[in-house]
Amino acid sequence: MDETETIMSVQRMQEYIDVNILRKITIKELAVAAGYSPWHAARLFKEVTGKAPFEYIRALRLTKAALIQRDSNEKIIDVAMDFVFDSHEGFTRAFSKQFGMTPSKYSQYTPPIKLFMPQKVFDTYRAFHKGGKMMSEANITKSIFVQVIERPSRKVLLKRGKNAIDYFEYCEEVGCDVWAVLSSVKEAMYEPIGMWLPRHLKGTRRCTKISACTNGIQRVY
Repeated sequence: MDETETIMSVQRMQEYIDVNILRKITIKELAVAAGYSPWHAARLFKEVTGKAPFEYIRALRLTKAALIQRDSNEKIIDVAMDFVFDSHEGFTRAFSKQFGMTPSKYSQYTPPIKLFMPQKVFDTYRAFHKGGKMMSEANITKSIFVQVIERPSRKVLLKRGKNAIDYFEYCEEVGCDVWAVLSSVKEAMYEPIGMWLPRHLKGTRRCTKISACTNGIQRVY
C-alpha cells in the first residue's frame, strides 16, 4: 500500500464521519468507507490523524455541540441527544474533559476554548507534496483580481508571539492550536486571520519583544 492510498483512505473515513456525525457510527462503517478491514482501518486512522476513530468522533461532536451552545439557546440535554450522547451526565463529563468547564458554564459565559478543527488529511498531504504538474504550473503567469470592500470599524483580538517573523515560527512559539481557540470567539466577525503588525504596534513600554507575525480575529468596534 503506497502512502497516497493510505492518506486517501483516511480522508474517506473523515468525510464519512462529517456526513454522519449526528448518528451512531460503527467501526465497520468506517472500514467500508476506507476499503480495509475494521482493524486495519482503525490502525491507519490513528496513525495518520493521531487519534483513534472514536476519540476523533467524540472530539468533533463536542466541538460542534459547543458551537451550537455558543450561537443558540438550545437546552443542553437537547444538544447532547442531537450529538448521540446517552445522557446529560455523560455529555457533561465529556464536555468538561474536552474543554475544562461544564456545558452550562460555557453556555453562560462562552469564553474562548480550544475547538477540535481537524484538517482533511489528503488535502493537507497534497498541499505539502506537490507533484510535477503542480510544480510546472507554478511558473505560469495568472491574473489576480483584487476587490476593495468597505468594512465597519472593528477591533482586533490577537495572540502575540515574541520573535516570529513567519507563520511556522509563530506556531513554534505559541502552538498551532491558537487558530482553534480564536475560532471559538463568539464576537468574531470572520474566521481568524494571519497578520503582520506594523512597527509601531510591535512594542509597548511594558513589552518591547513582540513578534511581527501574529494571528487574530476582528470584532465590531
